[in-house]
Amino acid sequence: MRFQFIDRIEKIQKYKYARGTKNISFEEGFLDSLNSEKGCIPRTLLIECAAQLVSWFVLYSTDFTKIPLIAKIDQAILEGSISCGNVLTVEIIIEAWNDDGALLNCSAFLKDRIIARGSHCLCTFSPADQLVEAEEMKCRFRELIKDGEIV
Repeated sequence: MRFQFIDRIEKIQKYKYARGTKNISFEEGFLDSLNSEKGCIPRTLLIECAAQLVSWFVLYSTDFTKIPLIAKIDQAILEGSISCGNVLTVEIIIEAWNDDGALLNCSAFLKDRIIARGSHCLCTFSPADQLVEAEEMKCRFRELIKDGEIV
């Protein structure tokens, strides 16, 4: 993963749940995008934040053997903007899981206000070793989970 849209994983439980955060800094290179408000990240990057948390969750849940490929988002609602200095919290909850993929819901919050939701998101799994280096991802994961809660 070249761009990091999850800075910390606060809580993770295999096959069930994950919560992570993204700190929006003044140094984010995409803040003055054509389709976003001045000083705010594009709202569609909220989906990318959630997708990256899903990737870390699937990697962790499968012992770094599988990585998700998003197949469908039944409904995505983007209700707010995120500006520099904000801390975005992203949560994913698994509805169903099998060896081929997962069905999940995700939400993004500023403080306790929901600003984005994705419902009935479907992902399929691909062998991780075709797309990422497992040992490198394990090291990154350890950095992200530091002081977080693994259930």
